[in-house]
Amino acid sequence: MNLEARCYRRIEQVMEENRRMGREIMAHHVPTVARLVHTLVAAFRRGNKVVLFGNGGSAADAQHVAAELVNRLSMERCALPAIALTTDTSILTCISNDYCFSDVFARQIEALVNPGDVAVGISTSGNSPNVLEGLRAARRKGALTIGFTGRDGGRLKDLVDICFQAPSNSTPRIQEAHITIWHIVCGLVEQEMFGALEWAVFLDRDGTINVEVEYLGRPEQLRLLPGSAEAIRMLNEAGAKVVVVTNQAGVARGYFTERDVEAVHVELARQLERAGAHLDGIYYCPHHPTTGIGPYRMDCARRKPNPGMLYRAARELGLDLRRSVLVGDKLSDIEAGVRAGCRTVLVLTGYGEETAKRLQDCSFQPDFVASDLLEAVQWILSAQDLPLAWRTVRAMEQQPNQQPALCPTVI
Repeated sequence: MNLEARCYRRIEQVMEENRRMGREIMAHHVPTVARLVHTLVAAFRRGNKVVLFGNGGSAADAQHVAAELVNRLSMERCALPAIALTTDTSILTCISNDYCFSDVFARQIEALVNPGDVAVGISTSGNSPNVLEGLRAARRKGALTIGFTGRDGGRLKDLVDICFQAPSNSTPRIQEAHITIWHIVCGLVEQEMFGALEWAVFLDRDGTINVEVEYLGRPEQLRLLPGSAEAIRMLNEAGAKVVVVTNQAGVARGYFTERDVEAVHVELARQLERAGAHLDGIYYCPHHPTTGIGPYRMDCARRKPNPGMLYRAARELGLDLRRSVLVGDKLSDIEAGVRAGCRTVLVLTGYGEETAKRLQDCSFQPDFVASDLLEAVQWILSAQDLPLAWRTVRAMEQQPNQQPALCPTVI
């Protein structure tokens, strides 16, 4: 067998091992990854730091992860405090010479770690003496401890608060899993702390913004409900992203095409623009799970009450769903918002009055019931944690002869 064939066989074998390991991680280790993200975010928000240490390839991983946290992974943001204990050759050599190599991390932790900090020990075997001593020292200092190791876990797994055990006994595969998980963790930490800084109001379309028309498929059928353009303009002025999320099963049923849906949305944007308002995004689902024709017959994750459209908008527009609100006239609207973690408002336009009668039988409830979109937006703006600049402008408009009180900056 020539070299190229041997390379092909080996690449195929390694890739299959990684695929098997990935499937096992997905099946059994997602809660551990979530705990890792939560622990790091909580520590950074308290003002604590992360220290990382390991030997050989694990030392390189410690340095790699510290660099991702201090600098950035994929987002422009402020630096996060992280230190790799594997980089100062003077410290490493003097501790090894004057004491013992088993003390190279423990001695640094005694000097640098404070209660509430996070200490991360990385050992593919789980039995590296200096990593174990470092974790013991971290526990004595009141630090939270995290371990990254292999399938067996060694003695390390019993010394830490959280342990990620890569599901392999092969050192190279363990190391590959470690850095993959760290990239995922660092990305999620960035998102939790610095991403999704925008807030949005998600609006159902028919019966919420415009007059309900059964299977509206032509631009000339579109008529805005009274006050809806004003409501959207108020949200624009408040700095909210305004995003339409609408089921359009008329496409699946063959009543009109996706091109027709897009033509209606062009007309919607035109009418709103004429009133001084605008939308920041429009998302629609053309599918139906039972009555769809051809490829449109499917149980789509985007179709409300599934929250897929909201998740996609949050990803593409950088939205914080926990600060956002969904407004609609159907139970499917409210449920989609609840499942996405948004606050929700039921409007009594469209099918809203019929929906309101069914709320008592539901396991979920809207946060507010409004007569129409304008009242819904008035409630949202009174409840939403709005930017200071917008609140100042509104205060000046309402009391033009008084200077608004200065608010403390919230960090």
